Formats: sequence, structure tokens, C-alpha cells
Amino acid sequence: MRSPARMTLAALAMLLVGAQDSESQTFSLAPGSPTVPVPGAACGPVFSPAGDILGPGAVSIVPMGPPGCGLGWPGPPGDVDAFSSGLFPLPAGPLPAGIALKIGVDALASGDAGGCAPLVPGFFPPDVGSEAAGLSDAAADVFDVCFGGLGCPPAPPMMPALAPYAMPNFQISDGNGAPAPPFLLPPGPPALGPLVEPAPPGDDVDALDFPAAGAWSAPPGVPMVPVYFSVDPPTAFGAGFLPSDVIVTGGGFLAGVYAAPPALGLDLIGGPGSDDLDALIVFDADGAPLVFTPAAGDVVLFSVTAASAIVGAPNPCPGPLLGYPLGPGDILTEGTTLGAPGAACVMVPAVNMELWSGTAIGCLPNPFGAIDDNLDTLDVGPPFGPPATPTPTATATFTPAGPPTATPTTTTTATFTPGGPPTATPTPTATFTPGGPPTATPTPGGPTATPTTTPTPTCAALPVAGCRTPSVGQKAQLALKDRSPDAKDQLQWKWSKGSATTKADFGSPTTTTSYHLCVYDGTSTVIVDALIPAGGLCGTSNPKPCWKDKTKGFDYKDKDLTPDGVEQLKLKEGLAAGKASIQLKAKGTPLDDPSYPITQPVTVQLHNTASGLCWEAVYSAPATKNTAGPPAQFKDKAD
Repeated sequence: MRSPARMTLAALAMLLVGAQDSESQTFSLAPGSPTVPVPGAACGPVFSPAGDILGPGAVSIVPMGPPGCGLGWPGPPGDVDAFSSGLFPLPAGPLPAGIALKIGVDALASGDAGGCAPLVPGFFPPDVGSEAAGLSDAAADVFDVCFGGLGCPPAPPMMPALAPYAMPNFQISDGNGAPAPPFLLPPGPPALGPLVEPAPPGDDVDALDFPAAGAWSAPPGVPMVPVYFSVDPPTAFGAGFLPSDVIVTGGGFLAGVYAAPPALGLDLIGGPGSDDLDALIVFDADGAPLVFTPAAGDVVLFSVTAASAIVGAPNPCPGPLLGYPLGPGDILTEGTTLGAPGAACVMVPAVNMELWSGTAIGCLPNPFGAIDDNLDTLDVGPPFGPPATPTPTATATFTPAGPPTATPTTTTTATFTPGGPPTATPTPTATFTPGGPPTATPTPGGPTATPTTTPTPTCAALPVAGCRTPSVGQKAQLALKDRSPDAKDQLQWKWSKGSATTKADFGSPTTTTSYHLCVYDGTSTVIVDALIPAGGLCGTSNPKPCWKDKTKGFDYKDKDLTPDGVEQLKLKEGLAAGKASIQLKAKGTPLDDPSYPITQPVTVQLHNTASGLCWEAVYSAPATKNTAGPPAQFKDKAD
């Protein structure tokens, strides 16, 4: 039984939701943009002109890398083409009224141009159409698409009945410094630049996020909340990632995969690397570990590039958009709450944001050409209305003095009321203070282990590429036993003579780093899925910390076998090849029951859910033992 709540980077993000600041918009530039970023982050200089996260004035506030600084990118410099600080709470389903999408397009966008609605460019001047027509100014601008309610402009008289949303876009920030005119709303945030317009040859804003105040603050250049991002194909392939991976980093740890393509319904048509994410919003509802879990309320909204294999495929989600061809201007989401789990579904079609889509149903020809508008920047927040009264907000401070502790305090956060701007309401919350080990609240009669509900993540649909392997063959052993009753089931995995691994690579499992065991059979079916949570107390009769910090690694022990049957995990560093080792034991009723005999090759992967690092062994046929039983048994040595 797990007791104390584990404070994580994602929990810190929730503290900062109320501090979302219209003055703190951040962005990245597309490759080839002429503006040169200005160095500004204390943890490093400009790492990549197209990969660094920039603030107003094109100041580099979060470098793309190197490891330990900024986004912690493990590969060569490249292009970050989408990112999200994940600070705005999104529902797992249709978007509510009274919020606004912050969108951007590339230089070729033409706007709706009246093809799918009785609108003309400039209905709410300036919009994507009026900025793009012969000018190509829209590539460096930010636009709102506001879904009804107070604070939003009135809807036009008619829009196509393709979805529950039908709203025009209107400019809130201009790239070259021209203020957004207060035609219906007060001016939006200040310009991103001044940037160079028009594009080409001017600047193309390639990613956008309105982070909470203080999210990038201390130490300068190191994100204090998780940052979710994607990169273009050359950058991704150069570092062992895919262009449709949603990658996560934060707090100085190395970048790792938050959501693999199949979890979003991507790369299923043309295979790995065939789809390319181009815009991104993430809301990680469960917080720990940092693994995309739709069942826990995690939400990912995204768009893809026009070259993606999924473009043109029919929308698989039931409802009015069933069969609607997917396009590069549509906002997509994983379809669990829309009736098609594991599929990429249309959440908001391009035409309902007054963007041009040549494949949209029932649209007239576009007088400016047939090139679909490409939605390449995306964020979400309240519409820009009257300025809110300044109120105290939570800010993050960083003291590199020890592991984090959770200290209850009273903090002012923002309560979002659909139909108007957010209002501040004092709410008891927990403040993340890195400074000492977690402490348990004493109770009469001694400490007790209080159960905590921790959503168990789901293993990726396929084994993840790039895991560390044994340096010597036949030295990693796997044994599985299926007995009756299930309380006698067993799993033992010994990863011996492993690739060089430092203690730092294991993260901080005593506080924030969870581990996740995933075992796949030869059909890439997950046959064992087990979480080893970070921190906490184990043992109902005599509660003690589950994890121990050892000189060369970490030990985990939980006789209660919660949540998934893991009893013991030993992580030991090895600074040279063949010296690192991992030992894991699991047993009992909570342990998954594979079907025997097990189809080979069997792949075992242990994932550090904070950094994305993983350790792997593959067991090809024939196995030493692989019997159906009863009792059933599998035993083998790795390739």
C-alpha cells in the first residue's frame, strides 16, 4: 500500500495553471527564418536557432540543449516544431465554450476565403485570410479562435454544420510589431518580435506556448515544469526519435518519449516515421509518471504536416465528422473519448477555424489556389478580454540542495469560468520545494501506510527503440512461472553485464522517478505491464521507504506487491561497458498472466519514466524452457 502523495513536476505545473500570463508567450522559429535568436538563458548560449524556445524580442530563454540545460536534447541541434508547457486544464472530450485556441499558420496559408462559409477575408480584420492575401504576413502572427460565451466575438450568421464549433479566427498579435487593433476585444499580447515580415523570406513562427509566469524562471534556461515537444524528421532520426513522438523533458533531465506515435493513432498507415507532428497541446492530468494515459484524463491535441501519411485518411470517430478526410489544418486528438481508442480523430476541422481545406466536405473551390492551410502552431487559453486585476500567483523557486518535499500552503490559483475571463480564488495547494526528503504526517500509534490511487500507465503498443542492451550476450536472464493459485506466480529478470550506465541515469526514484516494466511477445503484444512508483512508504505493518539510495544505485522493496506485483528492483551503475546491472522480482496475484507457451522473440524493457531512458533484453527462440503446463514456465538467456 502506498502512502504519501508524490510531488512531481506535473504536480508543480498544476500550481502554475492560475498564473498563465498573456505577456509571457513563447515560440520557436522555422528553419530558414532570418531572425537570429538573442542569447539569454544562464544555462547555455543559443543552441539551435530553430530549436530554442524564444521569448519576446527573440531572446533564447530555454535552449534546445545540451543535456543538463534547457530541453536536454541528446542529439545534434535541430528544429523544435511544436511544444507545450501543459499548464491549461483540458477536458478529455469536446472543448468547452469560453476558451480560445491560439493558432498560427505557415506562409502559404490563404484562409477560408469564403470557400466553406459566407465569410470574406477581414470579417474580423485582420485574420489569417486578410493577412495572407498577397502579403504572407500571417506566418509570424498569432490568432484566436474563440468558442462562444462572454469575451468572444459574435459568431457569423452561417457556418458549415461539420462539428459543434464554427468560429472565425482573428489576429491578437502581429509578428512585426504592429499592435492588434481593438476592433471587438481589447488588444491581445504584445508582438512576438519584432520579427521579419512577410515570409518568405521573412520569419515563420513554428511553435507557440503561453506558459505560466515563472515556468522558465529559475535556474534560467531550465524548465521548472514538464515541457512536451516534437521535432522535425531529420532532427528526430538523428537522435533516435520519431517525428511523431511527443517528447517530454523538464528539471534538467534528458528528453524522453511521453507519447509514442501508435498511442496517438499515428504511423499506423505508412509505418514508423511516416507521420510528422506539427502543432501540439498537452494536458497531463494524472501527473505521475509522465506517460500518456487517456484513461486517466490525459489529453493531447495536435496537427500533422501535409506530407504525413495520415493526411486524407477518413476520420474514424463516430458522429458528424465520421469519414471526414484528415488534413494538415485540422486539430486532431487520440480518440478514446470520441469513440475510437488508439486512433487519430478530428477534434476541430480546419474550416471551422476559417482555414482552407481542399478536401473538406461541401466546400467551394478556393479562389487563391488548392493548397491546404497548414496549422503549425497551437495553444489554448482564455480569450483576450479586459485585463484581470493583478493577484498573487504561485511561482517556482529552485534551490539545488536536495530532493523535493511537498509542503502544504495556501496559494492563489485561477478558477476558469466558461463564458468569461478567469477569476482568482484562494485554494489550498501544495508548493514544490526542492530541499529535503519527503516526510510522512505522523498519526497516533506510529506511522501507517495510507493507500494512494496512482493511475497505472499503459506500455507503448510496440517496444521503444533506443534502449540500452547488455554488452555481453547470454548474460541477461528471464524466468516466468504460472502456477495455481495465482499467488504463486513469479517473474525474475536479471540484466547483467549491461551497457555503461551512471547512477545519475537512474534519476531520483526515492522522490520523483518511477519505473515501468514492459514485456512483449513475438507479436509485439504486451504480456506483462508493471509500474514501480517513485518514493512512498511500503509495508502495511511496518511502513518504511520503498526505495533506498545506495552508493552505486537504488534498491526498491515492497512486500505488499502494489500496484502490479513487483517485490524487488535493484539498479546498479556501471561506468564501463559490462559493469551495470538490474535485477527485478515480481510475483503474486497482481502480476500479469501471459499465455503459455510464449511466442518468441520476447522483449523486456524497463523504462525510466522521467528521463525516457530504458534498458532492454531480447530473447529469441528457442528458449531454455517454454511450456504450457500446468504449471507453465518460460526461461531463457538473452541474445
